[in-house]
Amino acid sequence: MKRWDLINDRLSHFKPSRFLEIGGRSGRGGRLVKADVTLGVDPEATSNASTKYTHFYPQYSDDFFADRVNSLNVHVVLIDGFHHADQVMRDVLHSLYHLHPQGTIVLHDCNPLDEGSQAVPRQQLHWNGDVWKVIVKLRATRSDLSVYTLDTDEGLGVITWATGDRSLIPDPGELTWDGLVLHRTEWLGLVKP
Repeated sequence: MKRWDLINDRLSHFKPSRFLEIGGRSGRGGRLVKADVTLGVDPEATSNASTKYTHFYPQYSDDFFADRVNSLNVHVVLIDGFHHADQVMRDVLHSLYHLHPQGTIVLHDCNPLDEGSQAVPRQQLHWNGDVWKVIVKLRATRSDLSVYTLDTDEGLGVITWATGDRSLIPDPGELTWDGLVLHRTEWLGLVKP
C-alpha cells in the first residue's frame, strides 16, 4: 500500500471531496489523487506542478495557513513537505483547524529504517527526516486524536479526531534514535496496513 492508495480510499467516502497536499513540489499528488478539489502548497514547485491541482499555492505552508481565516473543510491532508519535526508539527496543528470532522491527516516518512535517514540536518540522499517525533509527541499528549502509523511506504502516519478520549502512551521525554529502536511499535502505534 502506498500513500495514494490510503488517501484515495479515505477520499472515496466524501462527495464532493477535498484534498490538500503540503509539499506538492512535483505535482504528483494532484495527478494521483481522486478528489473533486485538490490544493497543493509548495514554495519550490516544479514548473508544471501547478497544472496538476485545482488550486496551487507556491508558498511556504506557514504563509498559506496564515492567509486562511475560514476553515477549508478538507477531507484528507497529506503532509510531505519540509521533514523537520517542528515544521511538521506546525503543519499538523494548522491542518487540524482545516480538517473535516471525519477527515484524515496523513504524514509520510514516519518510520525511518536507519539512523542516517532520520538525521536532521539532512546527511544523506535517502532521507525521511525526524517526522516520526511528531507521531510520538501526539500519541503522548493528544487524547482527542487517534494517531497511529501504517507499516508501509516508509511509515504512513494517520491522524483523525478520536471518537472518545484515547489512552496516551507514557511521555518518553527526549526522543532519540536509540529510544525509537527500543520502542518503535509502541511509540509509533505501528500497525500492518
